[in-house]
Amino acid sequence: MTSAVDLLRLVPAFLVVALGTWIALLRPRRGGHVAFFAYTTTIGITTFYFVLAGASAARPEEAAWQAVRAALNFSGAGALVALALTLPEPVRREDRRPLLLAATVAGAYFAVMGGVLVLRPAAALGAGFPVTPWYVAADLGMHAIFATFSGTLVLLALRWLASQAHEAALRARFALFAAAIGVSATASWIADLDHAAPLERAAGFVGGGVALAVAALFLAGGARGREPRQARSVAWILLGTALATLLLDGLFPISIVSQSTMLVLVAYGIAKKQLLGLDVKVRWTISKSTVAAAFIAAFFVASEGAQIILGQENQWIGLLGAGALVFVLAPLQRAAERLAEKAVPVASPAATTSMEGSVVDRRLAAYRRAYAMAWANGQCTQKEMRMLVALRDELGLTADEIHTVERESHAAGAGGGAG
Repeated sequence: MTSAVDLLRLVPAFLVVALGTWIALLRPRRGGHVAFFAYTTTIGITTFYFVLAGASAARPEEAAWQAVRAALNFSGAGALVALALTLPEPVRREDRRPLLLAATVAGAYFAVMGGVLVLRPAAALGAGFPVTPWYVAADLGMHAIFATFSGTLVLLALRWLASQAHEAALRARFALFAAAIGVSATASWIADLDHAAPLERAAGFVGGGVALAVAALFLAGGARGREPRQARSVAWILLGTALATLLLDGLFPISIVSQSTMLVLVAYGIAKKQLLGLDVKVRWTISKSTVAAAFIAAFFVASEGAQIILGQENQWIGLLGAGALVFVLAPLQRAAERLAEKAVPVASPAATTSMEGSVVDRRLAAYRRAYAMAWANGQCTQKEMRMLVALRDELGLTADEIHTVERESHAAGAGGGAG
């Protein structure tokens, strides 16, 4: 029977999948949205797999269970590769060097860990672990995810370091995404330090070292004047995740903490920093999605909780409790609208009316003129940068529009060639 703790593990996993599904349904749909949906779906299904495996009478090491685990692990690795190449912005031509270094880190990680597992599976898994082809394949997929985690974090840190002075908004998205991915990666790595299998313990030490190295990259960039507060925030999130995992692992399912933190970071990035290139229409969607997600989550928790606490025959009590939510949808809708207004600042009429034709041109022209004036003497002060940020928020510009204007302005020599 599923325990209350297992049910608790499913809640953040469900919310992560809901967020990924919402992103995938938005228009216009971008490649990064699909990659994010694939990654979050894999997280949810994997969590469900472990809960189901723990509650099943069958032994998790049986071939069928390991075949599913192998498929999930390799799917997760593929989704992570797509994420690394598309979010928070597709890899550009000038990102070739960071991409090469990140691929080298990931390749070396997988070559060493995977090679040891394939060549010496008995020694790598240790006593008590069945050395079967499916078990080896499942663990190989796990190391593929770990390798991709390491490469993704390194790539995000290097792209953050290489970003130009005029790309403050893009730099913030790199930092937020590194923190969100780093929470999952660091928690997974550190949790393996007390694993019985020798290779998993080694992966924990190596992965923990990668997390520390990425934190150091951000701190080094901050020490050189590149958004020090932003750099410290990412470093503390990575280090805090490692410490929390060391203290809580074994006492509390660490996936609850890591997935919840990732969810908060991504949601904040979407609402405040246009992390996935979403425009001002996000306010309406947050309002509607909050109602739907709250209803579904309450229905799920109430019905399953009643089954666990009261027994199979009394689960109808939970269904009645969830059904009662229908009668409070109106106040819930109002609360969701207040949440949306707080999460996303109110935009001007120019941003909330038609986003087509001359309206778009006037908004872009206004931002282009202000941007050129801010960089007129070859540099942009902190006060001028804050004014630009306030202006583009007021105009409701998307991340793609901001980046296009800034890139074109600097290519045309705006700001006396500053960059």
